[in-house]
Amino acid sequence: MKFLPSLFCLNNVPLVSGYERNFYDSFLELLKAELPEREIIVEGSNFIVLPEKEGKCDTILVAHYDQVGLVVDAQYNQKLYRAKKIGLLNPSSVYGKVLQSVVDGKIIRAVASSPPPHVKAEESRIFLELEEPIELAPFWPFSFENRMIKTQSSIFSPALDNRIGVICSIQCAKNYGTGLLLTAGEETGTTRLLPSLENIERVVTNPKYIVVDATFSKSDPTCNGYLGDGSVAFISIEGGGSGNIAPQNLVGKMKNLALKEIKTEEKDATTDATTFYRLGREAVAVVYPISYMHSSMEKIEIATISSLYRFLRALNYNGFNTIPEDIIL
Repeated sequence: MKFLPSLFCLNNVPLVSGYERNFYDSFLELLKAELPEREIIVEGSNFIVLPEKEGKCDTILVAHYDQVGLVVDAQYNQKLYRAKKIGLLNPSSVYGKVLQSVVDGKIIRAVASSPPPHVKAEESRIFLELEEPIELAPFWPFSFENRMIKTQSSIFSPALDNRIGVICSIQCAKNYGTGLLLTAGEETGTTRLLPSLENIERVVTNPKYIVVDATFSKSDPTCNGYLGDGSVAFISIEGGGSGNIAPQNLVGKMKNLALKEIKTEEKDATTDATTFYRLGREAVAVVYPISYMHSSMEKIEIATISSLYRFLRALNYNGFNTIPEDIIL
């Protein structure tokens, strides 16, 4: 598996939170290409891959595949649409940006309007002007233009939250037979888990859910981050105790693998692990740092990708080993 080509292919599919079903078939096709020997179970908008060694492996890697973006909600002429933001997206990060979608198998592009600096404008009003006239279905989703910049140490790309978690988790499922649950709706707080969990628990006794997601990097100058680049951590207590409280057996497992422990204090600083917790399931969030989250170009250090994959791989062994050669950027 080549990491960057997989990331680029995935980012061509505008899987905007709450509207993932528009591109359900495209995402399923990508999954089948990566996991040709594994059965992929579809439950609502979630995708399940059961562990290869049924009854012997109780670890299920969980990663949300949806992303922030826009959906059109009104048409003004053949090329001009009004749009609304989906997820925690600052309108100013959209102004003047190129966005893209897919219609009839073809990538289309649009430019987001940018209000003049001397005119007071309603920030909620975003307009998309299409590159060419196309009749769009109501609430058609758009994501940021799929561009990628790779330096010696970093990668800049849209939707690194949480595509890095998705690709690393798929790689573990492919190489080590790990169980996998890819979820929708996280960016809008609408994850639906119960039917998926019941499906998994028919086969796996007392599964342990490892929820992989992005967090804020300390090197991001725009916010107060939790983690330094190149590191990975687990969250033992989310939202100051209002969210997931990881069970001691999972906390012990994370510490045995030398993973850094963090606790989040803000009430909204929770992950999908909190959704598991509220359903009475054992879960712990494992997070990796990125900069410029929910913008048109997020940033991750290559060392962070290596650290995340090494940790997920170590879940299948008794500690860390070198990264196998099949991790090729």
